[in-house]
Amino acid sequence: MGCLGNWNRNNNMKMRRLLFILTYYLARLGLVVRSKKLIFYESPHNFDQPFEPCTEIKFSILDANQIRASQSFLGWLRREDAISDAKTEGRWMLAAYKGKEMVGNCWLHSGSTDLGIFEINGRVAPDCVYITHVYVHPSARNYGLAKALITNAMKYARSIGYGRCNLCCVPENSAMIRIMCNLGWSYTHRAHYLRLFCFRRYSVAFPEKRKILTAFDTVYASSFIMHGMIIPG
Repeated sequence: MGCLGNWNRNNNMKMRRLLFILTYYLARLGLVVRSKKLIFYESPHNFDQPFEPCTEIKFSILDANQIRASQSFLGWLRREDAISDAKTEGRWMLAAYKGKEMVGNCWLHSGSTDLGIFEINGRVAPDCVYITHVYVHPSARNYGLAKALITNAMKYARSIGYGRCNLCCVPENSAMIRIMCNLGWSYTHRAHYLRLFCFRRYSVAFPEKRKILTAFDTVYASSFIMHGMIIPG
């Protein structure tokens, strides 16, 4: 009976994995409904000193060669993609180190950014930097490192001439929403993406219930999805 139970459990796990893979690729092809939501925040203008979790953590902007040579590289991006991004003008990787070990990082994008969840490149306002791919190693979580990465990213952005930052997350990311509230960031708008076959619909809604912006093509949507207003390209 025990062997039969193990066989059933293994088969169930395999079936769930196959179903997940099938659903993923059908969604990429537009053969099943893809519905995604993001909420956007903007940094305050009266930003003070960066929040440091402890004196052991050091922050540094890495170039492509440093990413390639890193012995403890981690994050949401593959190393090859990170190297490529670091070579792109207007993109910077901020890494957090504890000793010689990388324990977290995030990215700063200017000009435009890849919103993969919406299958679109969003335009970023000229005076703004978009903070993305915030990652903290599991061993370094619950010590305020994500908050410190964001505040140090803001500090770097202002040091190179940008007056504000923005960031987005999925509505289910309660930890990031809590960080945004603690830092005094403003909730600016909510975006929704719906896709089925060739049909695409992008919409932006505002907290004060102003008129909803809607687009049915990626070119127009890319101009307003990041800030809720048209950003010339």
